[in-house]
Amino acid sequence: MVPRRSPTDAVGGLTTDEQDRYAELVVFAPDVPIPLDVPARLWGRTGGWDRERAAGFRDRLSGLGLLTVRVDGGIVLPAHPGGCSADELARLHGVLLDAHRPQVPVRDGRSDWAWLPDGHYLWSRLATHLLGAGLTDELDALLVDPHWLAGRIERTGPAGLEADLLLGSTPIAAALARVVRQDGHLLAPLSPRGAVVATLASRIPPRDETTTALRTALLARSPRPRPTPVGAPPDLPDPALRRVLTGHAGSVLALVIAPDGGLATAGEDGTARIWDLASGTCRLTLIAHVGPVSALAVAPDGSWLATAGWDGSTRIWDPGSGALVRVLDGPDERVNALVVAPDGTWLAVAAEGGTARIWDLDSEVCRHALRGHTGSVNALAVAPDGDWVATASSDGSTRIWDSTTGHRRHTLRGHHAPLTAVAAAPDGSWLATTGLDGVTRTWDPATGAGRHVLRASAEPVVLLAVAADGSWLAGACDDGTTQIWDPVTGARRHVLDGRADTGPSTALAVAPDGSWLATAGTDGTTRIWDPDTGTCRLTVRGHTDPVEALAVTPDGSLLVAACEDGTARIWDPAADRPDPQEPACPVSALVLAPDRTWVATADTDGTTRIWDPTTGTCHRALVGHGDRVAALAVTADGSLLTTVGWDGTVRVWDPRTGAPLRTRTAAPGPVFAVAVAPDGARTVTEGSDDGDGTDTVHLWDATGAHRFALVGHPNPVMEFGVAPDGSWLATAGDDGTARIWDPTTGHCRHVLVGHTAPLGTLVLAPDGSWLATAGDDGTARIWDPATGAHRRTIDAHTGVVTALAVTTDGSWLVTAGQDGTTRIWDSATGDCRHTLQEHTGPVAALALSPDGSWLATAGTDRTVRIWDPATGAARAALRLGTAPRHAAAVGSDLLVVAGDGGPCFLRLTG
Repeated sequence: MVPRRSPTDAVGGLTTDEQDRYAELVVFAPDVPIPLDVPARLWGRTGGWDRERAAGFRDRLSGLGLLTVRVDGGIVLPAHPGGCSADELARLHGVLLDAHRPQVPVRDGRSDWAWLPDGHYLWSRLATHLLGAGLTDELDALLVDPHWLAGRIERTGPAGLEADLLLGSTPIAAALARVVRQDGHLLAPLSPRGAVVATLASRIPPRDETTTALRTALLARSPRPRPTPVGAPPDLPDPALRRVLTGHAGSVLALVIAPDGGLATAGEDGTARIWDLASGTCRLTLIAHVGPVSALAVAPDGSWLATAGWDGSTRIWDPGSGALVRVLDGPDERVNALVVAPDGTWLAVAAEGGTARIWDLDSEVCRHALRGHTGSVNALAVAPDGDWVATASSDGSTRIWDSTTGHRRHTLRGHHAPLTAVAAAPDGSWLATTGLDGVTRTWDPATGAGRHVLRASAEPVVLLAVAADGSWLAGACDDGTTQIWDPVTGARRHVLDGRADTGPSTALAVAPDGSWLATAGTDGTTRIWDPDTGTCRLTVRGHTDPVEALAVTPDGSLLVAACEDGTARIWDPAADRPDPQEPACPVSALVLAPDRTWVATADTDGTTRIWDPTTGTCHRALVGHGDRVAALAVTADGSLLTTVGWDGTVRVWDPRTGAPLRTRTAAPGPVFAVAVAPDGARTVTEGSDDGDGTDTVHLWDATGAHRFALVGHPNPVMEFGVAPDGSWLATAGDDGTARIWDPTTGHCRHVLVGHTAPLGTLVLAPDGSWLATAGDDGTARIWDPATGAHRRTIDAHTGVVTALAVTTDGSWLVTAGQDGTTRIWDSATGDCRHTLQEHTGPVAALALSPDGSWLATAGTDRTVRIWDPATGAARAALRLGTAPRHAAAVGSDLLVVAGDGGPCFLRLTG
């Protein structure tokens, strides 16, 4: 066999000229694709070579093993040629740039790099070469050039733009880098072209003097009409947020951080993902399990990653390559927990069936099956020296096993309910257990004797954590509190009370040096506490769903929170702010004043807010409901606003002053819907009349007196419609029927039958001449409300129809679907004029401009899209921080959308 030549030997076979050319490749980074044209231009400057000679030299270097030729003819260097001084390297960077300057025009004495052709190498590497050449002034100018910034993010995404900005030296570059880092998950490709630039501009705080001019310039690069937030968007990120990681299609259930700081996440979608925390990029996606991945563990030296799932298997992966190393097959039952031997030689797996297994990771052999529990094994702990492993079970007992022989040493009894957690002291001198009985106990693992009974509360204790030096033990409770005890004396040191914010505790993590403790709850709030004083240092609210897990980097500089919303958020635990940056309250309903001078939002905190849409400011907060406000209605003259809520009341307000006018109890249970006659003479409500879930529709007069119960729908009514002249009332029900009622007598005039599934929405023609209903059967049906006759059926969508809208002249009808499409129909013929397909998830809301010149769609993919309804063309788009569920056109150039992030007012400019 012929020995393989070393790179040094291979270079020695080149001519002096060729060696010089090869050495010049030091200007390029290894493992980066480089089109042949790029080194060819460099060599044209340094050696006078043409492209043909460059191609021949490329092939020769490939034959010598000094580079790899790509399919497209470009090259990849496996390593730097090396041997170049700093001055020479800077000179080469400059020569490379000069070789490409003729490709772009010169403006104001500088190369206008924004005119580089699409796909050009320098779109991704220009900032690096400018810095390498020492051209810092040109680099700083580039990083505030809106044309370059727009082109960079459109072509290469947020990660590349952030990397460029971090090379800059100006406050503007630093501020924009922070925006891109915090909102990078919103800056994925978005059509039409320029929409992602509009999104970037919208995330720049408008009151930040450093970046105001750049924000305006970037907006000018966006497609028209530009949807521009009026004021600051309500969902701008908390300053303590470092980054948001997205990618899982479902809840993120588990986290683990390797010794080198690499992060792995596990999801309900059956995948595990390995991330670079510095850049926020997903390095690898592991198709791990059939069903959710419930647990993760990493080797003490970071050489392998273990995933375990509901399918009962445990899989070992190489975190560097993503290769599956081995599969540890257990029974077909959910794995609840994993724990690794301190020396990494074995892995313990706890399963739902009541058995834990210890696996030898070299041989893939199950060393021991630890049997004896009569309930599921919910948690594991291991001695610091690996001598024993503890299993905590739903049978209320904890067992301590010899990890070498698999023999049971002790059975710890004393709890009177299933156990939820177990934790060992760092020196192995004590073991703590806790469970649904609300009691935490400490034990001597050597003898099995109980030491202390630490009573937390009447609520279950669900999690345990121990300080790195073992000086304190924390237990997180179902009531939202966290108790801190002295494990030696059993004395309680502090009660960390986060009940007002977090709800039941769901996650707990400790800084490596024990200087802080993090807790999280069902409402998405994460808090950082000082365990010595019991005070809260930081409260952050970014998630809107429960936090499933917390993890801390080895140096304690970052805290990662995994959430049911499918994201992981990275927080800076050093931020010092005990009071949270209050997020906008989620909006459950929205109504527009008839004269379009104000907007009312119904909030989940029981407040109704009146907004000035031209400034985005809240003028009045109407407080009175004791629970979530569910629906709103306004009279035709805008003088009365009616609100209904989960507290069972109906309240009437003067929206101009905010004064409460009338309050009545409409139902013993929640009231879900309301409509008001144009003159305010009658109000109709739908709510729960008793504890068995039966819903009834009631009609009330202007004084608040009850007139009629509209009996007919056997199931809940989902939406109301009132004739423009108030002469009839329409209801759409979960029973699949719509009904037309006489509001003066309470009699049902017509039952509109034809849908084959529950109805969710209806809309009236502006003149009341027809009514459209839609629901879960994917159809929209048009009816004559005067006769109850069915006019036509429109096969609108594959799946649920989520929203309806109609033009002011009634000539066309718009339907939105769970299938992600929006369709425009001729209301007279039922013909489809246009199908609008850009949303990547269900379309939740529609809004039509008063003059019919634009249509807005709002989707669960967090985008708002503006369309030309005459042509069906996509005109503009904007991605928000939270998904909008409601929309209304305030004017010909003003739109409001609202959802979990509160209301966002958008001016359509240009």
